[in-house]
Amino acid sequence: MKTIAKTGILRQADARDLAADLCGALDLGDVTLDLGGVSQVDAGILQVIVSAGHLADRTGRRLHLALPEGCAVAEAARALALPRLGLPLPAQDFNGGQR
Repeated sequence: MKTIAKTGILRQADARDLAADLCGALDLGDVTLDLGGVSQVDAGILQVIVSAGHLADRTGRRLHLALPEGCAVAEAARALALPRLGLPLPAQDFNGGQR
């Protein structure tokens, strides 16, 4: 399993690179996306993560998200009500919330 770790501020300008990284890694197998070091996140980044999760589901892969409680990405996802739209929050995988 490949791990992709992101830190600092993730803006819309970073979305294309993140999407390419995730798609390329998911082509090879399951992926862990470690977002615990992200201090600020744009909604476009969350869209990329949700889309990558759907890609993982369609291709039989898993996208595991490392989102420590209280991290910027988890808080932004909650503020935008994304858990109801399929973005898993701490202690969940993106695969129907099942382990």
